[in-house]
Amino acid sequence: MKYLPFLFLIAFLFINDLIAQSNILAKLDNSEITSEEFLKRFELTPRIRSSTNIDSQKVHFLYTLTAEKLWAEDARRQNLDTLELFEQYIMNLEKMFVRDALFKKEVDSKINITSEELSEAMNRKRSELHLKFLFSQSKGDIDSLYQLLSEVPVDSILQDRPERKEQIAPVKVVFGQMKEGLEDSLYNLDVNEYTKPIFNDIGWVIYYLQNKVELSGPTLGDQETFYSELNEVLTTRKKQKLMNDYLRNLLKDVNIRADGEMFQRLVDLLFSALSKKDFNTETSIFYLYEDDILKIINSVESNLLAEDFIKFRENPISFKNFLYYLYTNNFKSNGLDKASIRNSLNGVVREFIQFEIIARKGYKENLHLLPEIQNELDMWENNFLSQYLRNTYTSKARVTDSELEKHISAISDSLISTTFVSITEAKFNNLDEVHYLFSRMQSGESFEEVVQSLNLSSNRLHHSDSLKPISEYIELTNIIEDMEPGSIYGPVVRADGYSVIKLHQREKRELSFIEKNKLQIDNEREILFYEKLKDLVENRTIELAEEQDLQINENRLKDIQVTEVPALIFRYYGFGGQTVAAPFSDLFYDWFYKYQSKEKEAL
Repeated sequence: MKYLPFLFLIAFLFINDLIAQSNILAKLDNSEITSEEFLKRFELTPRIRSSTNIDSQKVHFLYTLTAEKLWAEDARRQNLDTLELFEQYIMNLEKMFVRDALFKKEVDSKINITSEELSEAMNRKRSELHLKFLFSQSKGDIDSLYQLLSEVPVDSILQDRPERKEQIAPVKVVFGQMKEGLEDSLYNLDVNEYTKPIFNDIGWVIYYLQNKVELSGPTLGDQETFYSELNEVLTTRKKQKLMNDYLRNLLKDVNIRADGEMFQRLVDLLFSALSKKDFNTETSIFYLYEDDILKIINSVESNLLAEDFIKFRENPISFKNFLYYLYTNNFKSNGLDKASIRNSLNGVVREFIQFEIIARKGYKENLHLLPEIQNELDMWENNFLSQYLRNTYTSKARVTDSELEKHISAISDSLISTTFVSITEAKFNNLDEVHYLFSRMQSGESFEEVVQSLNLSSNRLHHSDSLKPISEYIELTNIIEDMEPGSIYGPVVRADGYSVIKLHQREKRELSFIEKNKLQIDNEREILFYEKLKDLVENRTIELAEEQDLQINENRLKDIQVTEVPALIFRYYGFGGQTVAAPFSDLFYDWFYKYQSKEKEAL
């Protein structure tokens, strides 16, 4: 079902109906934050489960979102929106949004469940099938078994069959559990009847219906649950059929290929990049991420990047554009040998061609001009530009030896209050792995149980058995400070993927400088660097607020009703594609209090 769109919410299903009115919460020279935008971003952004009341969380998030807008506007003034990296990133996002809009038009809008289909589904859902089966990978063997069933009972045949061990008790099947075609065959059986041989992914199967049990009310759940589950199965199947029919018609007679020589060159480049990475011996899927693909792009000659790679008759796709598609979506292979890489790349190329054909159809119908797509793009553009510009300030925060000496001198004679914490940090390569973690936790497993079962390597799992200074977790310090013991937060975007953190314990200790020096003298320069960077970014944000005549009306926040349950939400797009439901923005709000103080002083 990878092509069907839905929002998967780890803790709750919400955002069915955003605020209709566009009340302005913050206004800048060239942009604004409306109640609708705020609510969408707030509900779709992971939050720390903390003691901070929900009204304060809303205020802090508004200041964070405002800073993002300020930096994005400044980035545009500096023409950072003309960077190739930005343009390629947004182009690939827009194509995904256009495909999704076409899916809604050609699939979602045409779903119609008839009364006959509903009645048939209700009857099936009220019964449970008890099945036995015969299996063989050989067509000749399964045909012989089929003939034998007319003379010998299935239980007698099973006595000498290896699949007997898998069905000591009959296999129980309920409505929606099997593929629709197979389900039709099974539910059309009477008790003691069997199907003809049916081929599946692993071989041939004959199903035998031993019993059909009518389910009682408690097993079926309440009426709302019953009809909700029923509708979900029917709707999903309708979507799949409508989508398959649409794609079959759209893609018929399509014969578009990639350039053979360039394809092989890319296989070599991917092989070289994967060979340089240090993978765990237990790894079964090998990934290349944004930085890896960017290195490949930068290593290829400019004339080759401009060559046509995907041979569309009109507007062929350049090698560079395809590489940036990999940059946006990452690359994965089931092996490190060239044959495995070639096979994986071949699948990516086929998928890309299909996606491109679908997107071009959407552009022909001007779906890219839909207001919802433009608003969605604006949200992602602001987030990208803001983060990109803020990241350029890291070079300005470099700590000199004299600054470090002055810093140490200022604290050498004082007692220092230091927070000690115990945490577990699990690192993941991609959002699918994060999704899997939270799905299992939602099913009732603890964070520790799931993490232990994943067998993460030592460089992907950090667990502090004892309390350690919070300064050791420099990039995570602000997040950990806002967490309560026992709480879990994530995903946090890291340079090498995503992190999910659990805070076990926190304790304040008074240390002399000598004691602190023993613990973290090697960290002092880095601590000072982050303090300096924080000051630089906060001060620049204040300058931008002044330059762009910032006006904030946080009183309107009181009228915006939000949920108080943190959630991690993924969005799956029609015809394929996945992102988090909204771009991440780490909380950044202290700048506003400094800004307020400065404004008051100026009065």
